[in-house]
Amino acid sequence: GQGGILRQREVPFRPDWEAVVTPVLDFALQRPEVDPDRIAIVGRSFGGYLAPRAASSEHRLAACVADPGQFDMFDAAMARVPQEMKEALLRNDPAVDSFLDQMMEGDARRFFIAARMRAFGAKTLKEFLLMQRDYTLKALAEKIECPTLVCDNVADTIAGGQAKRLYDALKCPKDYVVFTAEEGADGHCEGGAQVLFHRVAYDWLDETLQ
Repeated sequence: GQGGILRQREVPFRPDWEAVVTPVLDFALQRPEVDPDRIAIVGRSFGGYLAPRAASSEHRLAACVADPGQFDMFDAAMARVPQEMKEALLRNDPAVDSFLDQMMEGDARRFFIAARMRAFGAKTLKEFLLMQRDYTLKALAEKIECPTLVCDNVADTIAGGQAKRLYDALKCPKDYVVFTAEEGADGHCEGGAQVLFHRVAYDWLDETLQ
């Protein structure tokens, strides 16, 4: 969702990711080489929210992998700001504007935040943060029916440590795996050990879809 679809067609993210996945499944299920009973969805990085969100409504999926698991994007964003700023943001207090301006100081931080604002179709940082309220699995995780593998990483500062919250909220068959620095798999989405992630994910899929 951040390649040509965003930069050329200017289509940003949407919280109801089942609206994206369902048409893909409709197409895939018409293909003779596709086994309708063994279709899995794998979401990585922000896909750790999008994939479980799709699975909460699209029950033709046979398995879901979330790496890392994401549960509530607004909670994750607000964990990075003082509590008083969260309260000011929610009541639309103008006092929060100067704080948000400070968050945009520095070229590296401004580039990081602006790229995410663009991906969500937000014109301001305040709009971007308030948009995150729609990206939640709080009332939806329990609706996921397919077996789900939730990945976590003790050194993943981007994900905000939400994987366990997702895992605990699931009512479907589920597994939870934590990747560590000792394995060489520290960092966002096991950046230093993709081979390890793929082994764990595909071994789990082999067992789940057999």
